[in-house]
Amino acid sequence: MRFENQTDAKWRVYQRKLKREKRLFFVFKRLPRLAAMGFLGAFVVVGFYVVFKYLPFPFKEKGRQPVETKQACPEEQQDVIKPDVFPGLLAGIDFCRPEAVTSVPFEYQGFPFSLNTTIDPELQSYINRLFQRSKTIQSAAVVIRPGDGGVLSMASYDAEGGSENLCVRSDFPAASIFKVVAAAAALENAGLAPDATMRYEGGRYTLYRRQLKEDLGLHAHEVDFRKAFALSINPVFGRVGIYDLGKEGLEAYANRFLFGNHIPFEIPVTPSSIEVPEHDFGLAEVASGFNKTTCISPLHAALISCAVVNKGVIMTPRLVDSVVDGQGEVVYLSEPSSLATAVEPETADALKILMRETVLSGTGRNSFSKLTRSNLYRGIEVGAKTGSINDVTGRFRLDWVIAFAVPNDGRDPICIAVLGVHGDYLGARAGDLARLIIARYYS
Repeated sequence: MRFENQTDAKWRVYQRKLKREKRLFFVFKRLPRLAAMGFLGAFVVVGFYVVFKYLPFPFKEKGRQPVETKQACPEEQQDVIKPDVFPGLLAGIDFCRPEAVTSVPFEYQGFPFSLNTTIDPELQSYINRLFQRSKTIQSAAVVIRPGDGGVLSMASYDAEGGSENLCVRSDFPAASIFKVVAAAAALENAGLAPDATMRYEGGRYTLYRRQLKEDLGLHAHEVDFRKAFALSINPVFGRVGIYDLGKEGLEAYANRFLFGNHIPFEIPVTPSSIEVPEHDFGLAEVASGFNKTTCISPLHAALISCAVVNKGVIMTPRLVDSVVDGQGEVVYLSEPSSLATAVEPETADALKILMRETVLSGTGRNSFSKLTRSNLYRGIEVGAKTGSINDVTGRFRLDWVIAFAVPNDGRDPICIAVLGVHGDYLGARAGDLARLIIARYYS
């Protein structure tokens, strides 16, 4: 039998118990510190989760939107701004509010843009006020820089409150402003000169078949071509249409001056119309503007004047100057371009002589004399062509003028077309309105 010492056994049990109690003491002593460290670690983890998931950052992550509301158009998006979007943007524009015309904000493919026009807001506002006081039933005016086609003003007025843009409507009889086209054909195609002697019988503003016979009597009136144009003598131009131009000549130069042609513009323009008949009296009516089938828009009428000033070249009319993105960067810039060559430069110079004579001694003298005699505007060359005719119903009187103003001090020239529609009583005449517009622009 193995012998055991009872005292030693008790001592070993006591030592094991003592060590166990010591370990438990250290565990409980460190427990608050361990709990605090665990809580802090959990707080840090949760905090990072909240920050990355819910708080916005200035950079763009996939699937998230940037915090800026005003964005620049990225380079790959800039080439999508094409002129074919402009008609929709300008269709409902209110030209009676110049501030709404000069800059038009819009969004395209989710990005902000601003369309800047060529409109002169001060001039636009002035013409709008003129029309309000004109006592006309309807009025329209277009002012263009002939050198680059920039439209400085496009004003339209309806006494009954209509909002249609009359400047691009092409159902207004052209009346005697078509004499510019006939004169161009006579100068360039028939060999006439401004000082060529012309003969006619009867009144200046009538057009009868007896006035158009080939052989005139000894008592026929004689006048040079410049004066015949300035005074708008119908039988002279009627005879030119029959004996010098014919159907082919009239049609050719009407086409050169864009009758029957599409005029590219940011606002759709209906083509101007002309019908040149075969018979002599019809040719006389067309050449003199003594008919109601040759129709034109005010915009087109202004372009005819532009051809005279710009050495025979008609520039494409432009209403849009540029488009900028939300950061002001230009993403589209309109460039001037030639639309047509109506006549040779020498012919255009001769037409300027005819139109100057109109304001000096012709049908535009009364309207423009205050301008041509003023010392303030003595350095500005002014020319015009007037026209008047009843509308197709015979109820309204249409009053036209196309004009140009060319300063000799290097300032930009302008070309103007003004149309006034009158009822039982005549309102402000188109020539007077054109004079006021020129004076205002160069004041």
